[in-house]
Amino acid sequence: MSIPAITQADIDELQVEYPSLDFSHPERQAVLLADGTVDVQAAPGSGKTTLLAAKLSILAKKWQQANRGICVVSHTNVAREEIEARLRESSNGTLLFSHPHFIGTIQTFIHKFVSLPLLRSFGIEVRVIDDDECRRLAELRIDASYKLAALARNSPNKYAPAMQSLRYIGPKLELSCADGSLPGKTAPTYPLIADLKKSLTKDGIFRYDDMFAFAQYALAKYPALSVALGHRFPLVFVDEMQDTSDAQDELLKSAMGAGSIFQRFGDVNQRILRNGDKTAAAFPLPDSLPVSTSKRFGASIAAVANSLRAFGEDIVGDNIESSLPVTLFTFGDESVKAVIPAFAERAGQLVPAAEIARYGIKAVGQRKDETTTAGCGRFLGDYADTDAPPSGKASYMVNLHMALQMAAAARAEARNLADAASRTRVALLHLLRDLGWLPAKEAKTWRQLEAYAELSAFREFNAMVENLLHMPTPSVVESDWDVVLSGVAVRLSAIVGQIITLDDLREREISRFSMSQPAPLSFAQIRTTSRGPVVETIAAVKGETHAATLVLECVYNRKYDVTASLPFLCGEKSSLTEADGNTLSRLHSLFVAATRPRHFLAFAIHQQRLTTSHRSRLEALGWVVEDVT
Repeated sequence: MSIPAITQADIDELQVEYPSLDFSHPERQAVLLADGTVDVQAAPGSGKTTLLAAKLSILAKKWQQANRGICVVSHTNVAREEIEARLRESSNGTLLFSHPHFIGTIQTFIHKFVSLPLLRSFGIEVRVIDDDECRRLAELRIDASYKLAALARNSPNKYAPAMQSLRYIGPKLELSCADGSLPGKTAPTYPLIADLKKSLTKDGIFRYDDMFAFAQYALAKYPALSVALGHRFPLVFVDEMQDTSDAQDELLKSAMGAGSIFQRFGDVNQRILRNGDKTAAAFPLPDSLPVSTSKRFGASIAAVANSLRAFGEDIVGDNIESSLPVTLFTFGDESVKAVIPAFAERAGQLVPAAEIARYGIKAVGQRKDETTTAGCGRFLGDYADTDAPPSGKASYMVNLHMALQMAAAARAEARNLADAASRTRVALLHLLRDLGWLPAKEAKTWRQLEAYAELSAFREFNAMVENLLHMPTPSVVESDWDVVLSGVAVRLSAIVGQIITLDDLREREISRFSMSQPAPLSFAQIRTTSRGPVVETIAAVKGETHAATLVLECVYNRKYDVTASLPFLCGEKSSLTEADGNTLSRLHSLFVAATRPRHFLAFAIHQQRLTTSHRSRLEALGWVVEDVT
């Protein structure tokens, strides 16, 4: 089939639905008009997700096929939720939330269309897909078996962890393990361990790697499957491609066959989240399309980003309101705890209060754990007390009314609904569990509910969430909330096949009217607390936008990351020609950290690790060096 053509008239209409992005820019227009397989290398803050959602909304409006759809996959649920939030801003984007289209993680796609159908054909009812839960259940079976328990006791560092982490790998479903090691296949203990895995399989208890292997097996054994999936999804979009492993990439391509068009979006300079995958997918391929203009930050931060990037066009900082110089805080052993307060004070002086209120300020570093490396400023704990959980990640009350209050506030402020949507789904899942609905009791997350519930029911729940998120302000008085709950009771009754009344919902804490103020709309609004900026790892803030960001030097790959990167920051060495893997990892990590702020970027380094030469070079580049005492 031919993919709907996107015209200039279509692009001109986008400015109304997505006013925050300039679609007249030649780079963005090239991405929108691309109709074949292509990679998009997008700079931080370039509006990549909005650009992808804008293109999807045009295609959704023009899509004519009833049984063939668009497949949109991402590496993480966070990225998936961000795409969904952007699509909700369009009058046509939500068309992609239902059949024949698919939006989800790569993992969910493989489960839904390949692994789970295969296991059902074997007569296996999937109960668990989770590494931790699979390990726990394996431990119970080991303890219950005299022989397995003895084997674990006698080999605590080898066979015990192996039995707890048994998995299948490859299209031949070979028995392997994530930890420890297995005995040889001819060893007398091997059949005992193999039987343990068989018993877990029979009872539908799996690790994520198992589902991956079952997909490889299915695609190898049934070639017609990839033909069918390629026909079903002629157009595939992949977001956050830089964090996709080569194995995931190959499996996705294998699942779709050769006929599908792939358009992959990402930023290879932010490749830091691979969750154990040793090899990343090749991205971007030659002839990729660049989106190099960032609307997040200005020229000074863009200059730092360019000194750290390992690939792509020069990044252009297009935020004309962002003109503050980069600051380097130096500290000694006695003043290391004063670095974050000094940064917070300077940010409060330099950054508009409205920007701080909206985006917050954060101090970030690569390492949260102690290290044996000598020195000061080795990990986050050297700079601040990190024993207490970050206030931005505090637990929140699961309540449907509060979640919908959040959604109403988001709509009023023209903010995306990702956070509110996530909490609405959590509240609904907890409510279904409380009502005794079996699929909800077995599913640990909303996405897992898709595996346990009937597909029609899961679609109805998603449609229900969308309706709730876009309903008028969800009542400031209890009588109005009763009206909402009455509608919820009717819909739930129809979906789950049991009678649910208004009184059933009134009496439950999850769906009760809440007099409390809703939880903050997003973590961005609570990043600054009475104790100062929240301190988090760089990986934890990937994808975030801050008003100001402090990059705390930490030990990474046995070297202090900021110190090791000074030759690049000073312009003595080029990151574009660097070949050492450990150095590139440090550059990628610092690149992610340095491209979070809209206004104020700062680094922290021990005064003894900053040479006079490097200090002079940085000051010549316009940096401000401030000694913290």
